[in-house]
Amino acid sequence: MSNESKSKIDSETDNVIKPIIEEKKAEVPKVEVPKLEVNSGNNGGNGWVVVNIVVAPQKPFTNDIMEYLMDKSFPRKIHPLFSKIVMIGLKKQGRTPILIYGQKEKNILNRFWKYMDKVQPDKIVTFNGYNFDVPFINIRSKMNKIQPSVEFNTTKWRMENSNHFDCMQLLSGKENFLNVALEISCRLLGVEVPDDRIRGEEIPAYHANGEVEPLKIHCVQDLEMTEQLYKRLEQ
Repeated sequence: MSNESKSKIDSETDNVIKPIIEEKKAEVPKVEVPKLEVNSGNNGGNGWVVVNIVVAPQKPFTNDIMEYLMDKSFPRKIHPLFSKIVMIGLKKQGRTPILIYGQKEKNILNRFWKYMDKVQPDKIVTFNGYNFDVPFINIRSKMNKIQPSVEFNTTKWRMENSNHFDCMQLLSGKENFLNVALEISCRLLGVEVPDDRIRGEEIPAYHANGEVEPLKIHCVQDLEMTEQLYKRLEQ
């Protein structure tokens, strides 16, 4: 992705929603919620919203927990008990991507559920959302004592007529076959994959170093690729 494209993403994102940015103050900064148009003109419905989360390991735990993780070779970077959500990306049908991020996970989740309550999409579109994004969001919401405003389907056998379409579930025959990565799925189905794609396993290191820009770029790319993949599958 060129510098011009990156600037365009940042510029468009900032025009849609201002990210939560934590400062060294006791009071949480106020964030303006944009006026959202509920009716997108899609046969009278509210259209879809692509959802993607970015997670990172939490800070070191007590010795006994660390010993447990090491003994079990536990992949804590992708488990909701040992990791947290650091960014949620949203892309309403035909709209500019929205990124919600900040230092406090509770703020991110509150903004996410308020957005969903306001927009009330016909469905959300994900890639591995049945096994990862939605369960992760639900568990982290519970841990932060937040009540979800919408219940998203996570029963794969009811996917086609539900409010949650998972592209990975469809491409794996609802897990009759092995899951294939987003990038590979896109290439096989003719969806463009950015040349400067940041690998998912690099995300924790960027987050640990306080580098937000790579996370934003990766999340927006995920949203756009998932949306294009969904359109291709819907054809």
